[in-house]
Amino acid sequence: MKQQLKFIFLFMIISGTIFIIHNLYITWEFNNFPLDKSMRLAIDQKRDELISRTLSSYDIYLPVPVKIENLPDNLYGVTIYNRGDIYIILNRKMFRESFEYILSTVLPHEFAHAVILAKSDFTDNENSHSNEWQNICIELQGKNCEQFVNIDDVISDKIF
Repeated sequence: MKQQLKFIFLFMIISGTIFIIHNLYITWEFNNFPLDKSMRLAIDQKRDELISRTLSSYDIYLPVPVKIENLPDNLYGVTIYNRGDIYIILNRKMFRESFEYILSTVLPHEFAHAVILAKSDFTDNENSHSNEWQNICIELQGKNCEQFVNIDDVISDKIF
């Protein structure tokens, strides 16, 4: 009996160690190698869909580049306007959290900011999430056109 308990305990320690090493490797691999091609393809397809919707709804052709970078942990994405150039940065770290949320909510959210910037509507610098922005986000079929990330949506995307 004592020998069996030692064997079970040793098996659990070895299994746990292998599990931890595997997870560390997966994290290291995700952080140090380019995105999976299927993820990049999904982002590009969603971007093309948003470009098409923007053109049909607002008569604006907006080929906004989408970059993937590491941003602070509290940001899922950001839209940058620099001397007439507009681009979107998505937070690579959040892709592991919920890639579907990035595609269905964050990318349309940031694209709505890009449309506002393309229309040169800088009238409300205090509120970048104006009613006009929200209407554009809804028109672009953003899943949740709210001001900030709703963590409950991220969790429910992971569960369901």
